[in-house]
Amino acid sequence: MTTILALLALLALLALLALLALLALLALRLHQTWPEVKLVFRGDSGFCRPLILNWCDRHGVEYIVGLATNTRLEKLSLDIRYESTIHWDAESTKQRHFVRIDYAAHSWKRHRRKVVVKAETSHRGFNTRYVVTNLHGSLKWLNDHHY
Repeated sequence: MTTILALLALLALLALLALLALLALLALRLHQTWPEVKLVFRGDSGFCRPLILNWCDRHGVEYIVGLATNTRLEKLSLDIRYESTIHWDAESTKQRHFVRIDYAAHSWKRHRRKVVVKAETSHRGFNTRYVVTNLHGSLKWLNDHHY
């Protein structure tokens, strides 16, 4: 069993390194052809890895990447989730509320990164999303147009 787990960990690391090599190659070729082009990396939470975010920071690539829910994020976003629920209870219409939090996972080199929280409440229940980004713009616009 430990051999299988070690093999899976090795395969995950190799896949991550292959992705970084592909990103580097794409960034190089795109900047050679279009020197002024702005590159934006978009991915779901499976791509939210310190190696990828640090590479993007070092190479001037903007990013917007999903972030898996954890207890720290839930605690930091409690107020906005509560606000969404209160408005839903009062108005019975779908509620979408956004907030920015500065967050640092223990594995990140960078001290803090901008995390956009979307708290949504509707007749279907609760839907909270977290994305980490270095893009600029309103939180709603980032969520609706980039993620």
